[in-house]
Parts: sequence; C-alpha cells; structure tokens
Amino acid sequence: MQEIIKQAMQVFGIPPHRSNFLFLLPPFYVAKADGKISIKEISSITFNAARLGLIGPQDQNSEDLDVFIEQKVEQFQNKMSIGDLDLLAKAINARLEVFPTEKANAIRERIYELCINVADASGPLFGDHISEEERRLLELIFDKMEK
Repeated sequence: MQEIIKQAMQVFGIPPHRSNFLFLLPPFYVAKADGKISIKEISSITFNAARLGLIGPQDQNSEDLDVFIEQKVEQFQNKMSIGDLDLLAKAINARLEVFPTEKANAIRERIYELCINVADASGPLFGDHISEEERRLLELIFDKMEK
C-alpha cells in the first residue's frame, strides 16, 4: 500500500483492511460545510454509499462501518481541516491508481454523486438544496481529485 494511503488512513482513523472507506470521507466535508452534520446527512452517506457501490455488502452491516461513521461524525464536528482534505484527495487518487482510468473516473463520479446526495439531504424543502459553502467545498474537493 502506498505511503500516502497509509498516512491518510492513520489521520482519518480508517481500519487497515478498509481502504475503500477513504471514498466515504468527502461527503463528511460536505456535510460539515454548513455548520453541523445532521442525522439526515449521516443516513444519506451510509445509504447512498451502498447504493452507489462505494462500499460492498460485507461493509454495510459491519461493526467497522458503524464505528467508523460514529467516529467520523465526532472527528469532523470537532477538527477536520482543509489541510487534511488535501491529504485525503491525494490518498483517494493514489487508491484509484490500481484501477483502469475509466473505472477510476467512474468511482470519482460516484463519490461526487454521494456528496451531492448529502448536500441535498441538508437543504431546504424547496429551492436550491446545495448551499454556497457546500458548492465551494465540492469544487475544492473535486479539483484536487481530478486527474
């Protein structure tokens, strides 16, 4: 495993055998963008990550995932920074290097869709569901993740 991936997994508290959990972190940044991570956003992350195939069936009902989500909510509520986001983007890019370009880009698109779903979950009932803060963060995340 590449050093940047190991470093990111350590910073973000990801179990060694769950490197695919890196793909779940960008939506936490989006959820936190407008202040506080809501229950709707947490539900959106777990439901849509499974729906989009970013986590497999073995992950969906695992204790690892439950503990991971709980820890990430606490971690992101308290301290994650834009500097950590740079590390995350580099680690995701490194993790995607094992895939053919087409598949890596498809995974990036699924991560983006997951982020949009999370932003939608916290938005108002009518009108634009994605806040200006969420839009800025989406742009920042995916500018760093584009290859």
